[in-house]
Amino acid sequence: MQHHTYHKMGLFFEGADLEALAERGRALALIPNIQARKRRIGDLAQEEAIFLRAKKEITREMEADFPAAAWFRDNYYILEKTLRELDIAYYDIVLAPAPVMERGEYAGWTRISALAESLTELSQGNVSHEKITVFLEAYQELKPLSVRELLAFVEYVKAAILRLLATAVEYMQDMIQTRQEAAEAAQKISGGSALSAALDREQQENSALLEMLWERLGREREKEGVREEILGLLAMHDTTVEEAVRAEHIKRMQLKNIMRDSVNSLKNLATLDRRQLVTGLSRTFAILMEDDVFAHMDDPSRDYYIMQVERLAKKWKIKENVVARRAVKLAKESGEDLSWYILGDGAGELAASFHLSYKRKKTEDLLLLTHYILPALAAVLTGWLCDRTVA
Repeated sequence: MQHHTYHKMGLFFEGADLEALAERGRALALIPNIQARKRRIGDLAQEEAIFLRAKKEITREMEADFPAAAWFRDNYYILEKTLRELDIAYYDIVLAPAPVMERGEYAGWTRISALAESLTELSQGNVSHEKITVFLEAYQELKPLSVRELLAFVEYVKAAILRLLATAVEYMQDMIQTRQEAAEAAQKISGGSALSAALDREQQENSALLEMLWERLGREREKEGVREEILGLLAMHDTTVEEAVRAEHIKRMQLKNIMRDSVNSLKNLATLDRRQLVTGLSRTFAILMEDDVFAHMDDPSRDYYIMQVERLAKKWKIKENVVARRAVKLAKESGEDLSWYILGDGAGELAASFHLSYKRKKTEDLLLLTHYILPALAAVLTGWLCDRTVA
């Protein structure tokens, strides 16, 4: 039988604690970034195909031997829902241009997807608000993330969890397949075949399969010779039946834990308030909150200010938090409203403080209109229509 080859993420190690996550965040921040063209979350078509195939192949009868199978079958709808929502999110959450990891194991990845992947793998799918906060705070000790990246991060984590689940599902299917191969080999041996004829070379090197076969052959006297051969093969791999049994049991429990924690994480992330996450993690947001006017704005107005800070930072090739800090400082010193420096003609003075020249263009107002005002009006209209439909 052909075994699966997906296995994209590491499995079967204990999830990292908060201190280890923080250390990993700082380590990733040391990797240089380069700018890349506009990107979105990677395609999850392969993962979706894995889930669909497993749904057809994994039966209720398998749940007794593989607790992870029960978690997969009972919570399949969560995976479907997440995939469906992410399909929309691909087009809504884009980073332009996207900072990309220059080297290391995540070379070529956008840094936000690399961070999500690393956090998910280290946590073995058990991702919480606290872990996200600790991990990203540690990263931002050296490199601040943009507000857009922070807003997108939860979506990238969901995608990473789905990849981890796909790895776990394929591994589980391999274990199920190994058990089936052991059953077939036992049947051949019971029919009079020698061990060498019942197993090919690759199977003879699979300690999990040998352990399962040893167990299936039972303790009949006529099978003692074959059982001794199996023990000999296991010894060649520096293991015993007892060790193989223990390793197999641990893997099944770890698979169940990964499946359980990943599913629960997807449920919790679906209700996570991203704005609250950004508020706690964004240095740009924290700096702007020092301004009294900004602190008392509603969320759409704050979004408007933040988007303009992002746009100016990108245009001037200066970090967002630096632009925000200078704008707040100038507003306090001059007594002018913060909007004068971020949205109005005072942006020229803000640019001059960086020894840059800047003149506001009408096309920039049109850009803000198409990227902020029109989507906001569309959201209001959609809500109004939904209310009328319900009424």
